[in-house]
Amino acid sequence: MNKTLKIVLIVLAGLLVAGGLVAGGFILGSARNFVSAIVDRRVEVQVPYTTRLHRFNQMPEQGMPEILPRQAPGFTPRDFIEPMTMDQAREAIDDYLKTLDIDGLEIGEIILFDNHAYATILESETAAAAFEVRVMPGGMGVFVEPNSWNLKYSGDAVGKRGLRGTIVLNPEEVPAMTVTPEQALSFAQAYLDEYLPEAALSGDPIAFPGYYTLRASSDGEVNAILHVNGYTGQTYADRWRGEFVEMSE
Repeated sequence: MNKTLKIVLIVLAGLLVAGGLVAGGFILGSARNFVSAIVDRRVEVQVPYTTRLHRFNQMPEQGMPEILPRQAPGFTPRDFIEPMTMDQAREAIDDYLKTLDIDGLEIGEIILFDNHAYATILESETAAAAFEVRVMPGGMGVFVEPNSWNLKYSGDAVGKRGLRGTIVLNPEEVPAMTVTPEQALSFAQAYLDEYLPEAALSGDPIAFPGYYTLRASSDGEVNAILHVNGYTGQTYADRWRGEFVEMSE
């Protein structure tokens, strides 16, 4: 093999090696870009999704805006199911109360929305408010409204559609609330002035063991339920409720 041929072969080998390195770098770079694109796409999807999933029972400090979604987790979309009637809601709640191992409870006020029913449960002997429940359309499941401020009746409300929340009765005496009904009205009104100026309070505060609830209405229709802590005055509103239908007398 002469000297010229050797030089040619060496040059060709060098070109092949260089070409391989360039191609390998291009492939590696493309792979990295592909992986980065997947990661970026995943982040783009996950971040807003996580943002949307605020805790269902989140209770912002007094004066903070309410961030709960209008349609809470577990609710059946209104487009796919017929709203229940007042009689259906009452029957479902009555059946639910019979399953509890607690005597002396009865149904109080029921507010019917197009995506669920909300009701106050009373202690029969004193007519004092005990806890809140909601009824789901379709399966007519009854759930205890999740509220850690209730110091007497605690429930495992949140769960799957069709399951019914249970209630645990606290045998200890609940301390008297230091926030008066008048102060609760003031706290609730301040909240509305800041975040729901189009709404007005309707009815008197309802005292539960540890907190108050108040209705907020616009044009005569209930559009939010406010909760005021009976010891701190902390206030938040359930604004995810659907379109108002009717309220029991």
